[in-house]
Amino acid sequence: MSKMEVQYINIRHMLEERVKESKDDVYVSFYERDVSFGEFNRDVNRLANGFLKMGVKKGDIVYVYMNNSPEFLVATLAAQKIGAVAGPINTWLNGEEIKYQLNDSKGKVIVVDSEFIPTMKEMKGGLTDLEEIIEFGEQEKVGNISYKELLKANPSELKEVKLNKDDLSFIFYTAGTTGKPKGALLTHWNVVFEVAGLKESLSLEGEDKKEVVALIFLPLFHVNAMMCMMFGIYQGIKTALLKKFSVREFGPTIEKHKCTYFSAVPKVYKILIEAKDTVKKYDLSSLKFGICGAAPMPVETIKQFEKLFGVEILEGYGLTEGTVASTLHRRGEKKKIGSIGPALPGQEVKIFDQEDKELPVGEIGEIVVRGDNVMVGYHGLEEENKKTLKGGWLHTGD
Repeated sequence: MSKMEVQYINIRHMLEERVKESKDDVYVSFYERDVSFGEFNRDVNRLANGFLKMGVKKGDIVYVYMNNSPEFLVATLAAQKIGAVAGPINTWLNGEEIKYQLNDSKGKVIVVDSEFIPTMKEMKGGLTDLEEIIEFGEQEKVGNISYKELLKANPSELKEVKLNKDDLSFIFYTAGTTGKPKGALLTHWNVVFEVAGLKESLSLEGEDKKEVVALIFLPLFHVNAMMCMMFGIYQGIKTALLKKFSVREFGPTIEKHKCTYFSAVPKVYKILIEAKDTVKKYDLSSLKFGICGAAPMPVETIKQFEKLFGVEILEGYGLTEGTVASTLHRRGEKKKIGSIGPALPGQEVKIFDQEDKELPVGEIGEIVVRGDNVMVGYHGLEEENKKTLKGGWLHTGD
């Protein structure tokens, strides 16, 4: 296991140090709108002050039920800067599934896009702990707290809230293959440690950070896209953020912003291959690599994509409980196509048998992970945590 330097102690520290260094640099480009690190932090502080006035305390859960947007990120960081826990909600879920998560974790506040207000109304009577609904949209409804008005009414200076690196930062509900979904709890240190490992693996140091641009279109409610945005803060790089993936927007966005890399699932790579004639109409010369995870990608798809687009694919392996990535191929290094690459710096990845003994190379067993990226556990599931985190290793079930 290789050691590495981690620059920050928590997410608040990471953002505030980034603002000191890169205040006027663009953090997010969202279609025709650019948001600098300084502007982003200003809105984060205003919303955080609004949360404090509502009585949100350290450890309370603030849910974010929104489509991809800068406001999704503002709500997330605003909660975390005051010691609250951000809970991104999967917008593909139905009302009953969302209600289960809110009640299971005793969520106090939710920030929601206007288009999801009908779903909130469906389940409002059955929400046991929810106290405030903050609505964001062009035509915010009477009766809910207005996101925009909340920002206007609060100052951009935020008082210091003591944060420890082991304080909780996120709750991500993972889809339960059996039974109910489980709320994976991640700390501030899990996040900064993970993105520090990504920095080491992606080796962007030799490039001018102002020329490095990420393209993110995966949903921010997923740990993959969210950690990509946290990585942008850690590294001080710009991200072109889209509401969702579309072939129509992929090429023009890369050409416009001169994107360096993107992160996607295997299905997206397959779609891009099928739509090659449309995509290759645009200047993709800035694109250096793509990151792929979530599921194995066929070797033939990798070879085909790299040949068609001249872009290296970096495969990796990870899961929400490990704050996204535990292995990742290194850029430019010789790799076995179809493998998941070496462990990220600071992490150990092994194969165990059913008695938790390490197996020799070539044997089939369970993937286990150890490192400061591993979650503290599932919310309210002590027995499950004992099994999943047995012996200090994250037992992935894979």
